[in-house]
Amino acid sequence: MGFFSRQGGATAPDRSGNGCDGSHRLGDDAGFPNTTGAGWIVKTQRDRGLYQHYALGCLEAGNCVGWHWFKYLDNDVNDPKADSSNRDSNKGIVRLDYTPYVPVLDLMRPLNREVYPLTAFFDARR
Repeated sequence: MGFFSRQGGATAPDRSGNGCDGSHRLGDDAGFPNTTGAGWIVKTQRDRGLYQHYALGCLEAGNCVGWHWFKYLDNDVNDPKADSSNRDSNKGIVRLDYTPYVPVLDLMRPLNREVYPLTAFFDARR
């Protein structure tokens, strides 16, 4: 089984540490069709905050060297030069006009600020 398993439309780490993928969340509220590219479609930008769950799973597993958010900026759905594998999907943490998706960033920020203390916490439990 991989690092993430599907559970009722969401994902959860299986704690086996087999891989470190599965953080892509596409918000259904961003106005994109979300028909291209990999990822789980969730209802809201706040639901994209499942990032916290994913990142905590990586830290707890102890064998993940890091993670990142796939895209900073959403693609322009009208740009024929945009990567066709995710042209019309909500992948960014900011819109095309650089307006941030505040709900997801509000959930990313506190975890990212505490990465080192969290790592020490999980390491001490081993």
